[in-house]
Amino acid sequence: MLGAWGMQVTLAEDGAQALALLLGRAAGAPPFDLALVDMHMPRLDGVGFAQALQASGRQGDLKLGAAVLGVGAGRTVRAAHAAGFHRFVAKPVRKPNCARPCWA
Repeated sequence: MLGAWGMQVTLAEDGAQALALLLGRAAGAPPFDLALVDMHMPRLDGVGFAQALQASGRQGDLKLGAAVLGVGAGRTVRAAHAAGFHRFVAKPVRKPNCARPCWA
């Protein structure tokens, strides 16, 4: 869906792999603009991912968006917001009725 909107997409299997991708970027490589993170990932959940990224000091201008389930989402959203997430989408994520990103 994001690729169809013209975004370059990089996928990670879990939070640990995503953190390794972000921290392993070569100096001078184009930075990531957005990380869309599932809050319930194996090995390293969304909050742990955000906290580890902040502790690394390498977050830069990266915006964090979180995907959360409806059940218990209020508590998850509060924890995610405190960890630095900017936006939230409900799971399951469905294609909106927009020709371009709806937030653009």
